[in-house]
Amino acid sequence: MRKMTNLKPFKKGQSGNPKGRPKGARDGLRAHLNRVLQKTPDKTAVEILKELGVSLDDESNAEGVAYVLLRKALQGDIQAIKLIFDQTEQPLKQNISLETKDPVQIYLPDNGRSAESGPEVYE
Repeated sequence: MRKMTNLKPFKKGQSGNPKGRPKGARDGLRAHLNRVLQKTPDKTAVEILKELGVSLDDESNAEGVAYVLLRKALQGDIQAIKLIFDQTEQPLKQNISLETKDPVQIYLPDNGRSAESGPEVYE
């Protein structure tokens, strides 16, 4: 049976996160980039993209960056290609199957046994 004391790990009035939000969570580089990417791009950026034949659907900086990154990848920029795959594709699973349809024979050294008895075979 479980102990009843483990069901309520915090004392009444005690926070479960006494140190609070990690430093930089609201004002770190990643947080700033996320906010800027969600904003509407300025008119100059929209005009440059229109000259390239790109019209933004949701009119966000993130969409503009995605088009520019894709354009660089299509021109053969390996870093752009890698970045796109890192952000869009799930990592490949490195599964190795040890199952076979046919039995596998393993031959071990004879360990001093006579040659007449043959090698040990495990299936």
